[in-house]
Amino acid sequence: MKNLKNILMVSDNDDTLHTALLLGSRGHSVTAVRRGGIGIFLTTEGGEGRAPLDLVIADQNLPDRNGLEIASMISASRLNPPPSWLISEMPTEQFKAEAKQAGVTKIIPKDELVSALVKAGLLHGQSV
Repeated sequence: MKNLKNILMVSDNDDTLHTALLLGSRGHSVTAVRRGGIGIFLTTEGGEGRAPLDLVIADQNLPDRNGLEIASMISASRLNPPPSWLISEMPTEQFKAEAKQAGVTKIIPKDELVSALVKAGLLHGQSV
């Protein structure tokens, strides 16, 4: 498979983390963590010496942080931040504006994550 990506997935949802396994089975390098604080660490000082991230996917709500914080920290800490996708159930217009300001490049309903990954060319013909 061409165009393999280095992806960070931050989610405490088992279905979402299963998607990380699907991405890994397609040859992508995927780091999946359940805590937002770990995700922030891996995208800032803890990411030094690692391959650059091509995509960050995070849940809107996590036990210790939220996806907006992660996107904001990535945007603030990097000259050329990777795209940040946020998984959200029912985002309000205000939330969408806050997400854009934080550097989120795409908001995805939880039940459409696999479809969004297929459209982005990261998964092909996959069903969950």
